[in-house]
Amino acid sequence: MINVYDWFESFAVVLEARKRQLVKKHIPDGKRGNSGTPSRKKGKQKQVEVDNKDAEGDEEEWHTEVQARFIRALQELDYLGFIKYTGRKVDHVIRIVFDYPE
Repeated sequence: MINVYDWFESFAVVLEARKRQLVKKHIPDGKRGNSGTPSRKKGKQKQVEVDNKDAEGDEEEWHTEVQARFIRALQELDYLGFIKYTGRKVDHVIRIVFDYPE
């Protein structure tokens, strides 16, 4: 039996790692904002606060997208017959294909 929530958490961790790798590849070092010298621009704090609010919205949108992708994949596996839901526990599924008694 597979716990669906644990499976989702593993799925989310893998996608989050891939996302971090892609972001790290696409942002050049000079544009990351950590040049080593403090900025003397006025209003810098306001800009950081706005960026944090925007980042929180993006993070929530990302989490919703990951959850939707997982549910869609789970439904496709169920439709194809690779898994089936157990009658005993609501949050568990049983793997059907490649499952053989040992």
